[in-house]
Amino acid sequence: GLRELAREAGLNPNTFYRHFGGVDDLALAIIRDIATQLRQPLRDLRREAAERSLPGEGTASVAFGLDLERGQRVTRETVRLFFDFVEGN
Repeated sequence: GLRELAREAGLNPNTFYRHFGGVDDLALAIIRDIATQLRQPLRDLRREAAERSLPGEGTASVAFGLDLERGQRVTRETVRLFFDFVEGN
């Protein structure tokens, strides 16, 4: 349980409760920390995916801002780059 977790981390179990209301609060803090660490790399991956999938010139859909194909390419490339990033880290 929680006491074992605190001991494993080298903490007095009371120290845990000074920082977190419970295990759920600890989990949320971990998720927030991971999200913060991933935010910029994911932005960079989306930018890279968008740059790689620039549309061809002269199509009517591009002129009207409706280049759905480009959006799909960006999405696919972002997902691919994300999994490459996860695999490498």
